[in-house]
Amino acid sequence: MTMQIRVLTGTHAGARLDLLPGCYGLGSDSRADIRIEDWPGGPFVIEVDSDGQIRYHNDEASSATFTAMHPVRFGDVVLCVGDCASQWPSDMELIERLLPSPSPSQADAPPRKRQHKALRAGLGAILALVAAALLPALQPAFLSEAAPPPREQNQYAQVKAVLGQLRLGETRIAHAGAQLRVEGLVASSADAARLRLRLSGYRPAVKLDVIVVDEVLATIRDTLADRNLNVRYEGRGVFSIAGQSDDAERTARRIDELRSDLGSQIGAIHVDVIQQDPSTKLPAHYDAALLADGLHYVETPDGTKHLSSTGY
Repeated sequence: MTMQIRVLTGTHAGARLDLLPGCYGLGSDSRADIRIEDWPGGPFVIEVDSDGQIRYHNDEASSATFTAMHPVRFGDVVLCVGDCASQWPSDMELIERLLPSPSPSQADAPPRKRQHKALRAGLGAILALVAAALLPALQPAFLSEAAPPPREQNQYAQVKAVLGQLRLGETRIAHAGAQLRVEGLVASSADAARLRLRLSGYRPAVKLDVIVVDEVLATIRDTLADRNLNVRYEGRGVFSIAGQSDDAERTARRIDELRSDLGSQIGAIHVDVIQQDPSTKLPAHYDAALLADGLHYVETPDGTKHLSSTGY
């Protein structure tokens, strides 16, 4: 079941967004998953279950549940949720459900022509005020300053939900003309394949352009071709190279080439490489080798044992 949330009043009145199961942050901040510029309170969380149940809460209040087709008011902003495939009432009919019901005494009183006309006039005046004051703009503008069309808004939220479900915290969504582009880094080729499969239904509207960390590490190691260097990924797009090199100048040149080749694909390469002392250089030929906690142990064919530190 795909649920939908609609904004009935406020700056973004008329906007609607399909919600996949997951957790969404709502607020006026540009970093919010669902951005409402005139949101009256602080950060607000919406949790969508696979069975269609939708809960909401903030830091100051306990969790509450949305009821389908029953609008909820937050200051001057009114939200309503329901099944995307259901037949929805008009926005005006939904807003009417927030108006107080007549008291029992009024409901049981015998109808009078004058009272009936007055009631109709009063209700009409209330609805006119609601329409004039709370529905000034029916243009959809929900998720970004550029106010993309509803279909693009839905795709953005759905793709963001996919990234959250796969726990790909170093990926992000960018606008590329009429397309959405998923970029950033993923840990392995398996992660990239899973993401490609999940986004296949959004092509060509969504383009995948991610960097695989394992492949970058392999490229760096192959380029340096120095077993004494420790190459690692530190997170947030930062790679590190550390250790002792028998030719530190050559290593520095190769690292500069890597920076040029990789360019903006990665954040940075931190380097801590020193010239190796010739007396600690490992032999070119050996029968056994072990690297643990930055310490090299090598045994050569003649039985000689060599110990050296990588300096990391």
